[in-house]
Amino acid sequence: MPDLEARHPAPAIGTPRAARLAALAFALAAALAPRAFAGNSDGSFIGNDAALAAGAVVARDGTGDAAWHDPAGLATLARDRVDVSATVFALRAQTLDNIIHSQLPDDSFASDLDSNELLVIPSTLIATYRFCDGVTGAIGFFTPHQDYLSSSSLVTSDLGDPGRDAANLYQQRVDLLIDEVDYQVTAAVGWEIEPTLRVGFGLYGTYTSLEERLVIAVALPPLPPGLPELAFGSATIETSGDSYGFELGGGVQWDFSPGWTLGVAIRSPDMSLYRKGRSAVLVTSDAGEAAGEFGTTVNEFSDFAFDLVAPGRISVGVQDRTSWGWAAAQIDIDTALSQADFGIDRDTVVNGRVGFAYRYSDTWTLGGGVYTDIGAGSDRNQIGDRSVDYYGLTAGLERATYFSLRDDPRPDAITMRTVVALRYAYGTGQASALDITVADDGNIDLDTASTNIDLSVHEVALYIGAGLDY
Repeated sequence: MPDLEARHPAPAIGTPRAARLAALAFALAAALAPRAFAGNSDGSFIGNDAALAAGAVVARDGTGDAAWHDPAGLATLARDRVDVSATVFALRAQTLDNIIHSQLPDDSFASDLDSNELLVIPSTLIATYRFCDGVTGAIGFFTPHQDYLSSSSLVTSDLGDPGRDAANLYQQRVDLLIDEVDYQVTAAVGWEIEPTLRVGFGLYGTYTSLEERLVIAVALPPLPPGLPELAFGSATIETSGDSYGFELGGGVQWDFSPGWTLGVAIRSPDMSLYRKGRSAVLVTSDAGEAAGEFGTTVNEFSDFAFDLVAPGRISVGVQDRTSWGWAAAQIDIDTALSQADFGIDRDTVVNGRVGFAYRYSDTWTLGGGVYTDIGAGSDRNQIGDRSVDYYGLTAGLERATYFSLRDDPRPDAITMRTVVALRYAYGTGQASALDITVADDGNIDLDTASTNIDLSVHEVALYIGAGLDY
């Protein structure tokens, strides 16, 4: 998305105090240029088996979830199937200590942005259809990724003069919102070439929605005596964007030994075909002749263009089927991607996951696993940019309920599977800080490229899913 500052320089404002605040606003606009892809690749697990076993399912066959993880696994479905699942809530606590650095005449301080959010994330809807023996198709809807941050900071300073009364304190408020969500619709097919070899292909339509808002408000008393007084000023920068595109995927599964399966899946980068976006800057003041709204710029764009906006992935895993269930291990490789126009600079990342499912009766299955979700790195040149390494674990239960029908007396003519799972992840990494400098002459400068701060994240998610075989 375009650089708002480069395309819309600060307007000519007639008063010095207004010009200072307008310059601040347009610097902020550059600091909040929208991004096409943010955060880590694995926002939530897709499918019931993945929720139980920490996502180690690329070698798992005979499930509808294979439409997402490895379409080759669709081929062995013995029946038509419908899977519905959702992350009922995800509680995410993010601590960004000292992310705002304020340098004032005769004073300096740092302030925090903390975010505690309760998210409701829709996840998966999959329907499969068995065309014939060894060939099964699927259509699905997925929400693989959501990134949300909402936080505020309010601080005051006496500018090194303890005698200042409350009406003459420097006051500063910063509000930051980042809200990104990805949706995908899928058509996939799996084909069993021979009893030990399966292949699959998928087409994934993608839609990404991104909204960001940064508000900074300052009450700036006279600094050296005689300077014009700026009683209050604020700058609001809002950006939003939508991207429409597609990904291609394929996979193979090979039963190389009794009970053992090797799975390999490849997903292309997200290829954007159409983008639209909007950026708006609003500057206000209540200081004398500059009172009211005196600086507003809106920039809108839309265009059809081919661009890579999210990385590709290669997954390799093995599964061991046992008398008590199955266990699996998997490696995921996210490819590097650099797109300066979109603020993307991601390194190649390797993640791992190990999981199991223990079936201790015909009705109950216990699952668990551990995983990593390492951040891909970033220039972190915009406030709120984060690179986080997550380390997590999952645990859950699956309950199978069997029904017979008048026209089909088999005891398992219809099988309903219900999964309840918990996921916990701890993340540590860095985020870009916001440096605000107020000079002796009252000029306000902003910098988001010089300083990074450490951050930590705790995330707990409850997952509920259901599958129906018929």
